[in-house]
Parts: sequence; structure tokens; C-alpha cells
Amino acid sequence: MSAYANLAYTAELNRLPYREIPERIDEVLDMVNLSKNKRQLVKTYSKGMKQRLGIADVMVKSPKLVIFDEPTEGLDPKVANQMLQTILELNREKGITFMLSSHQLNLVQKICPRVGIMSEGKLVGEGTIDDLGRNLFGGGKYRIEIELARVPDELIADIKKLPKILGVTVDGEKITVTCDKDIREDISKIIAHAGIIMTRMELKQDALEEIYLRYFKEEE
Repeated sequence: MSAYANLAYTAELNRLPYREIPERIDEVLDMVNLSKNKRQLVKTYSKGMKQRLGIADVMVKSPKLVIFDEPTEGLDPKVANQMLQTILELNREKGITFMLSSHQLNLVQKICPRVGIMSEGKLVGEGTIDDLGRNLFGGGKYRIEIELARVPDELIADIKKLPKILGVTVDGEKITVTCDKDIREDISKIIAHAGIIMTRMELKQDALEEIYLRYFKEEE
């Protein structure tokens, strides 16, 4: 069967008015960039094209909520990103809510404003990436990593006096500051005033994969 025939079958099963079916099929195929391939047999489609046709099959029904299980599984990085971009565009332009279940956390983080972590069938964490980092592990919104030529105790004491500081750890010549505000400018002034050479300062925010791994490490 062709893509068009597959979608027509879905439309008929969902009792769409017969006269509206051709226009609706053309509309959803255009959404997923398959208009030029609508008469092509689905068995000749690439895996990425089949995934996009799957989205079109759902869109024929004009849903308000779509649930996907591993939508990028088996796709190469380029095609996976195209798939996620299609989902993101449909969310923004059509107002459709998408719920994704996936183990490819780096891809999920690119498009999902809110995430949930499941463990043994239970939702153990839910919210934005920043919220999960704070709520699950008591951390701040920001982590600032600093590498210096030397790390005197007086410098650490001065950094700890800054507002919004939640924690300061030292590992050799590296300092990690956890805070609720981006205070790199304030830290830089303290380091400059102390006359210490700084080789690196980097603002880091928790990645979803890191949060996931840290959570299950806590569970062990």
C-alpha cells in the first residue's frame, strides 16, 4: 500500500467525512514532508520516512495529545533530529501536546520543556531540567567550575560569602560552586583581587542524562 492509501484507511476507520479525507491526507503529509512520496509504496520507505508516516497517521485524527514510545529508536542522529524537529514544530504550530517515552535522553532534552523520571513503574521526579536538579539532589540551578593556579583557603572563604551560594567544593585546583544565580562576574572579581591566575571558568547546567544517572546512583 502507498502512504496515501494507508492514511485513507486510517481516516475511514475514524469516520472522517469522505469528502474531507483527500484534503486532510495532503495536509498531514505536508506536515511531515512526505507530500512528494504519497503514492510511493510504504515498503520502499526508509525507517525515518516510516517514522514520519507514523506521525502523519496520528495527525489524521486531529489529536490533542500524542504519546510516542521511543520515536527515534533505530534512527541515525541526523534523521532522529529531523524527527524531533517535526514533533517540535507540530507542538508550536498546531498546539498539540506530545508525551515521549525514550532512553535517548540527550535528544529528549532538546525539545521537552518538562520531563519525568520513572523507576519501577513509579514517577519519582517531574519538572524542568533545572527543577529536577534541585529537587532530587538539593542542588542549585547553576554549577560554576573554576580552575586556578592555586586555591588558598582565604579565597574559598570569600567565595562562600557571596549571595545565592549553596555549596563550594574543592578538588585539587578545581573549584565547583553550586548556586541559584549566575555569579561568575562576582567570583571573577574575587579571584582577580586575590591576584590568582584563572585557567578556566565554565557555567554548567545539569544534563538530563546526568540527573538520571545520579538519581539511580542514589538508589543503590
